[in-house]
Amino acid sequence: MNSMRGKLSGVVLLGLVLALVSGCGGKSGKVSGTVTHKGTPLGNGTVVFHPKGEGHEAGSSIHEDGTYLIEDAPVGEVTITVETIHPGPTRPMPPGVPGGDKMAPHTGKYVPIPIRYKDVSNSGLTYTVTPGEQKHDIQVD
Repeated sequence: MNSMRGKLSGVVLLGLVLALVSGCGGKSGKVSGTVTHKGTPLGNGTVVFHPKGEGHEAGSSIHEDGTYLIEDAPVGEVTITVETIHPGPTRPMPPGVPGGDKMAPHTGKYVPIPIRYKDVSNSGLTYTVTPGEQKHDIQVD
């Protein structure tokens, strides 16, 4: 009986260790999705996740097909800002935004969106990032 209890305890302990190693308690998430305006994918611009509490901002270019990928998004509730940019040279992300140095040139079709989406206080876009990979599509009016 003691040997069975010992094995069961070992299995439970192993499960807890595997849960911790597999990403529980992580400090960032990998978020991808598509940014659309009235159902049409945006062809260029930037997306930035701003944490509500402690944490770092993280951003991504919006690709020609409307997709984005933030590999180091802060875990927890974030406010999202979106800005479209006339095609041309890359516009740098705000200082200190991880991933800003990896942004691609803006070559896709420019789609104007309301200016409020680039203001963290007025964008109205929120999301809760969890550790690990996830998909979050962003719709702007």
